[in-house]
Amino acid sequence: MGDRGNVVLSYEQGGKIYFYTHWQGSNLREIVRQALIRGKSRWDDEPYLSRIILSEMVKDNVLEETGYGIAPYEMDSGALVKINLKERSVDGIKFADYILSERTEGGLNG
Repeated sequence: MGDRGNVVLSYEQGGKIYFYTHWQGSNLREIVRQALIRGKSRWDDEPYLSRIILSEMVKDNVLEETGYGIAPYEMDSGALVKINLKERSVDGIKFADYILSERTEGGLNG
């Protein structure tokens, strides 16, 4: 079983990286929202913002051997949150608007 999901980050120079969770797929949109709030001063710094997003995902399980992964491809199926670092958007919503989205049961309501 599980609650799988991926966050895919698209970089200005064309590459992509996927952060995978086995247990927090249904919470990924809120996790990304919290990471963007915490990392607002790094929105223009792709490597640092990427690390902030990953840190927010794994913060309670950083020393575990399972539950999370990093790859250049999508792992398993489930929730997919698309972050475009060049455009500063999440699923097509600008970061500034995304962090103002209200949290609702089952996801974000913009």
